[in-house]
Amino acid sequence: MLDVFSQPASGIQDAPHDPRLSAAGHQVGLRAVRLNCAVDRRTLSQELMLGLSVPLEATGSWDALLTELTAASQPDRFGILLLGYRDFRHRLPQLSDELDSTLVAAQQTLAAQGKSLYLLAAYSEADPTHF
Repeated sequence: MLDVFSQPASGIQDAPHDPRLSAAGHQVGLRAVRLNCAVDRRTLSQELMLGLSVPLEATGSWDALLTELTAASQPDRFGILLLGYRDFRHRLPQLSDELDSTLVAAQQTLAAQGKSLYLLAAYSEADPTHF
């Protein structure tokens, strides 16, 4: 597998085996959101707040999250590690689709500004099917 950080950011991609080490090697700041802990929109908002280190108000709506992720203060290269992504998509497909749309829109907006937002789907270490 090619290292995702050596390529332009493009949609939601599978995370490399050791995403934090790989990100550090490419000078990409990496944040992690525990999707496996989200059971509804409210708990997803809390996990986004914790993982992205943003105010809860920034996760209260998809527009607010998009605004926060595309703020001028964002670094030139950063990534969001989506922990438990496959399970989240299976458990909450509509919520997952809404989140995916918002994250990819942020990625595209940042790309137009010359910035990179890597969206990385991470799976359990016990799940060997993604390696």
